[in-house]
Amino acid sequence: MRHRPKEPALNRVLPWLAAEQPELFNAYQRMQNENVEAVLQKVKYVASFIGRSPGKALFVGLYAVDGWSARPTDELHSTPPFAELIKRGMTVDVTRPTHLLFDLTVVPDFYPEWKGRLIIKWPPPERSWWRRAHNKDEMTVLAIREDSALDAAMPPWNEIVMTWDDLGIMPNRWKAAMHEWRGVYYIFDTSDGKGYVGSASGADNLLGRWEGYAASGHGGNVLKRPGRNDSTRERQTALTTTDAPNATGRPAASRTSSCRKAPPVTIRTSSILLALFGALLTCPLLAAADPAVPIKVGVIGLDNYQAVAFTELFHAPKPAENLAGIRVVAAFPAGSPDIEESVRELPKWTDGIKKLGVEIVGSPAEVLKRVDAVMVMSVDGRAHLEQLKAVLKTGKPVYVGRPLAASLADAVEIFRLAREYKTPIFSCSQHRFSPGFIGMRNHEEVGDVMGCDVYGGCPREPHHPDLFWHGVHGVETLYTIMGPGCVSVTRAATDTADVVTGVWKDGRVGTYRAIRKGAVKYSAVVFGSKGVAPAGIYGYAAPINGVVPKGRYMGYEATAVEIARFFKTRTPPVSAEETTELFAFLEAAEESKRLDGAPVKLEAVLARAGKK
Repeated sequence: MRHRPKEPALNRVLPWLAAEQPELFNAYQRMQNENVEAVLQKVKYVASFIGRSPGKALFVGLYAVDGWSARPTDELHSTPPFAELIKRGMTVDVTRPTHLLFDLTVVPDFYPEWKGRLIIKWPPPERSWWRRAHNKDEMTVLAIREDSALDAAMPPWNEIVMTWDDLGIMPNRWKAAMHEWRGVYYIFDTSDGKGYVGSASGADNLLGRWEGYAASGHGGNVLKRPGRNDSTRERQTALTTTDAPNATGRPAASRTSSCRKAPPVTIRTSSILLALFGALLTCPLLAAADPAVPIKVGVIGLDNYQAVAFTELFHAPKPAENLAGIRVVAAFPAGSPDIEESVRELPKWTDGIKKLGVEIVGSPAEVLKRVDAVMVMSVDGRAHLEQLKAVLKTGKPVYVGRPLAASLADAVEIFRLAREYKTPIFSCSQHRFSPGFIGMRNHEEVGDVMGCDVYGGCPREPHHPDLFWHGVHGVETLYTIMGPGCVSVTRAATDTADVVTGVWKDGRVGTYRAIRKGAVKYSAVVFGSKGVAPAGIYGYAAPINGVVPKGRYMGYEATAVEIARFFKTRTPPVSAEETTELFAFLEAAEESKRLDGAPVKLEAVLARAGKK
């Protein structure tokens, strides 16, 4: 099915519903016309797409057809979530006494990573919005996007126009931006034709102000309380804009530009049309360009040199452009008394970060009060879940140093909490963005990556499973080069070395050699469609024809650049899904060792972790 509602208001927000409120999207596709009802009663699955442009369809998911039931038509207007869809413009054929409501259940393991990213060619005729798969229509793959088109990036601030109902379903990326923006906005009330100018600079900035409108219907503004007349009307709205904000935090001088007309909208008289037309510059994307308005960062955990290394890069007298605008302002020296490295390193790096001008505070709560973003840098993966609970509740973006967790179950729970609180989070080894490793994905001598052999040191720590403590660096390198998609793992282990072999769902094979005795280096050999080539040494670019290109050492700097970009955009450079799979790989390797090298499927360890 290729959904493209004929109702303009619903058509505009359907991708948002698919991304943010999948239960509403599913309700929309559960009710069909009589012809399609007859078809759906005969099939087991529906591949669901959204049509956003002629001849193309955007993948949402595969749904199992688990049955159906008849519902009186006159009950739909009062039945959630259909009442919500009708409010958003969905029309119902009232000439029919009943409608069939189909029980559609998403198939969770059917390419979930392609949701909003896979675009296929939809063969003509355009009006045929459903097809039988066995009729041999060609559905050519046109593209797989880097990010989801369902949760599209926010438009320029002076082009934002939304109806009242839109406020409740804004994409998370829009909410993240509005959380950082103060602003001046214009309300046009269709019930009386009057306008109102408001401003937002309090808690959560524009997001808090506009969510107040969405929740209460008037945001506490008595002039905007809904009117009694509940008819609908259609009219065009002209908005006046101002100049873009300057870099001082003060509003730019207003000017009247040529009025631009929004598309015709049909909204209830209790609705308002909002437009952001002046910002007072707390958006990190803008503030980061001006070191005088930095993003304030806090650190939890100082028994790890990485906290100091990143701070040194952010605080450099003349930081690189992609590192500017970040300032570490507070830190709490968390450590673990039962880990030798933590006890040894904590005093050293606490003193080191103090010398960089960072205030040492008495608790993680004190850190959170003072900052816009957080780095959890404790060396002990066991501590991260508890440390992150309070951080995730704040909604502030958080980077977690390696290892994210000391178990797969903790990693799964961390990402579950992040989803619950809608908090951006990512974690990685510093090996992830080392130029020589990440550069192997498009290396001119390799071509398409068919497999690789990664190697590196792997000392043990008694409170962490073997590979979780230091082997995470090597497995991160493996995923950096191979990408996600591993389905099973086997492990051979001796006192000298471990060799962990992963089989990917497309038949590719990748290995990690954990070196325990002898000379230690960190690199890989990559096998490709065009050739075989070595990856670079950690921190440097990959060699080309045996020669390493000239360039400076990028050990911690490459990761610091990604952390800075993440804090400015709130978009993680590594997905929660990939990191979860990586920890499932580690857990499967531990299980294989316990089973004397027997293969272990990642789906099995993930299922167990989800039940704990």
